[in-house]
Amino acid sequence: MNNTDYTAKWLSELVKKDENVYLLIIDGWEYYLFDEHKKSMTDEQKSRIINMGISEQNAVSVASGLALGGKTVYLLMFASFLTSRAAEQIKLDACYNNANVKFIGIHGGISGPRIAGYSHWTLEDIAVLNSYPNIKIAVPSANESEMKYWLEYSYKNYGTMYIRIDKPGIEQFLPQTNVCEDKMSEITNPTKPDVAIIASGAAVQRAYEVTKTLEKFEYKPALYSCHCVKPFNFDGLKNIINRKIPIVVMEEHSKYGGITSIISDEIAHSNKSVRLASFNVSDNKFNKVFYSEQSAEELLGFDGLDKKIIDFIKKERCFTDVFFHIKRSTDKKNRVSIQYRIFGLPLFEKKKENNGRKLYYLFGVRVWKQK
Repeated sequence: MNNTDYTAKWLSELVKKDENVYLLIIDGWEYYLFDEHKKSMTDEQKSRIINMGISEQNAVSVASGLALGGKTVYLLMFASFLTSRAAEQIKLDACYNNANVKFIGIHGGISGPRIAGYSHWTLEDIAVLNSYPNIKIAVPSANESEMKYWLEYSYKNYGTMYIRIDKPGIEQFLPQTNVCEDKMSEITNPTKPDVAIIASGAAVQRAYEVTKTLEKFEYKPALYSCHCVKPFNFDGLKNIINRKIPIVVMEEHSKYGGITSIISDEIAHSNKSVRLASFNVSDNKFNKVFYSEQSAEELLGFDGLDKKIIDFIKKERCFTDVFFHIKRSTDKKNRVSIQYRIFGLPLFEKKKENNGRKLYYLFGVRVWKQK
């Protein structure tokens, strides 16, 4: 199940359970997500699921009014229209009044349908909403434990909240983790990591794929899912910075105002010598993709990402110098090779074949072959 379908199922059950809950929906999401669930509802329960048509600003104002009247309100629509077209209403009607409205933005980032055009992309929502008072921001990844945690949190805790959901096609595939409001999810966390990868939302999927490639070359990446943007987990970030390892940030957002800005600002104030690489959307990359047929991967800088991150780590490691360095590569037989070199000459080499068997070489001569 993907996060969008999971949310629709969860909200439907909540409407059945609590007569104080109202669900407002924009455009055709009512039919796309809730038609099947409504078959098992009473007329009274169905009456609390309201299709507001294509009227984002009005929907936010109505949701805020219901909330100020004592109702728990969920408003679901495209993230792009919610956070840009209705930004003033979110600020004035919901945030300033600390109204108990839970905004759910679908197709966050660049996951909007390509056929619908770039108007359905959401690259600035976190930057905009992060500047408003009295609002929490959650960006769960394709992880059922994160999605479940934030939906339940939204119901149990009073106040304005924004939950950003990626495209419906991404299944919940990530390992289950212990989720907490004030901590990032540790998806992989080796004892002595070579690099810390911090990703949010849909970008966690690509980051997880990268960690598997890095592990093949015997790197030890630590992967964190930054599922809570506001309030941000600064204590956890400080612990990562204090490790003094390179940090890679991945997000489907503009490079300005998202988690890249938050993390780079914290590094600057830490006075620690920590190198940072970020993969997101800049003006130059956006213009290249907008006026061409280039892919969304290129827009985010995710194309060739494995090599980009490996090259970034190599520059950081203290032993990549003239005297001693480690070379990682694949040979013609697609075997992963790890060479330990002194003055450019191979001292010791380890190869791993596709079937998992390992070969060991000393000064270029094979000395042992695993059976």
